[in-house]
Amino acid sequence: MKNAAIFIFLVLPILSQAQTIVSEKPLIKEGVGFFDKETYSLRQEGFPYQMEVYRERSKGFWFKSNRTNTVSIVIDFENTVGLKASVPLPFVSDFRPGVHHLFEFTSSPRHCSFSFYYTEGIVNPKLSRHTYVLPVPDGKSVTLTSSNLKTEEPFVTPIKYHDGISTFYGVEFEVKDSFTITAVRGGKVEYVEDKLPGGEMKNRLRIVHLDGSFADYLGFDQQGINVKTGDKILAGQPLGTVDINRKLFLSIGYQTLEVDRKLPYNEWLKTVFINPSFRTKESKKPWRVGESYTSSQPAALITQEMSKRQRKKYLSGRN
Repeated sequence: MKNAAIFIFLVLPILSQAQTIVSEKPLIKEGVGFFDKETYSLRQEGFPYQMEVYRERSKGFWFKSNRTNTVSIVIDFENTVGLKASVPLPFVSDFRPGVHHLFEFTSSPRHCSFSFYYTEGIVNPKLSRHTYVLPVPDGKSVTLTSSNLKTEEPFVTPIKYHDGISTFYGVEFEVKDSFTITAVRGGKVEYVEDKLPGGEMKNRLRIVHLDGSFADYLGFDQQGINVKTGDKILAGQPLGTVDINRKLFLSIGYQTLEVDRKLPYNEWLKTVFINPSFRTKESKKPWRVGESYTSSQPAALITQEMSKRQRKKYLSGRN
């Protein structure tokens, strides 16, 4: 696109982190396990039937999940003296449903206990800079209405939004010439809430992206969302209609999980909000409060995370 321009809200080498808070998504402690070196047995307490951590004599630790979604787990050993494993401990990783080999011990004490924690979704994702489309159809416009924009520079400091349940950091748009809200990036719908009266930006949805980051969209009309939990979404795909105020709040972030024994375990899980860069039709136009910007959704941007087969199918459907 000849006149397409990319605007980055804040400048950092790879990603711009705007704000970090303790996650409102729970980290759940599910039980304590024990093993004996001589018998290689494991006694489990409190594990839910959907998940299981176990040890086999010559194959190390394993994790089995019968859940339908991705979960992230922590295995934290109480005593690490004399304990050596094939991976760094405490162990933190995310897994899809199925049976997974976690690690093996190269040496271990006679007796050892560990705690097991889990949370929904992906943690500590490996992210790279990504260009997003504006949340309206191609050729339609939005006005940036966040109140704490640095007007001297084309960068924005996200505003904080609290709906009484959750806290978000992001940017606010006024949808000018379209009632339709579209996806700024492809992914999978994690949850939908659209049964509340419109006007207070409470009706919302979350889309989890391929790299584990997510986008929260707040401001849909009552029963105005036309996608459902589990749907796979493309960038630029219609999601629903904006409420009567025509304001959309967009928040993009990801989850981090780090074991810190100086903190309560329910503070190990954090949400990091980031400043996205957007593609617009305007060229070299500063990103300022009160200014309008036009959505640009070229095929190269829509298909940037697709496989060759998906890209071919998408492009053939556009012709």
